[in-house]
Amino acid sequence: MIGPGGFMAGPKCGTDANGWQPAFGAWADYPIGTLARESWSGATWEKTSRGWKALGGSTFPRPACSDQVKTPNAEVTGVPASSARPVD
Repeated sequence: MIGPGGFMAGPKCGTDANGWQPAFGAWADYPIGTLARESWSGATWEKTSRGWKALGGSTFPRPACSDQVKTPNAEVTGVPASSARPVD
């Protein structure tokens, strides 16, 4: 769900077993390499230096209606690196 100013608010709390967590904050603040997906459809986007690239498609300023993210490192998520799960 997109909130005021293009900020995301995920409907679920916590990180699942595959490392996906609810999206939070502005899309521009995520590091390059972050993956975003729509939990209900599985559509996936990757953050690049030019924006968000739909896997198998074009690059856009935001990843459509995505509500989950998987960051390339644990520091962005607030999880200490020692307890971070590896990215698949």
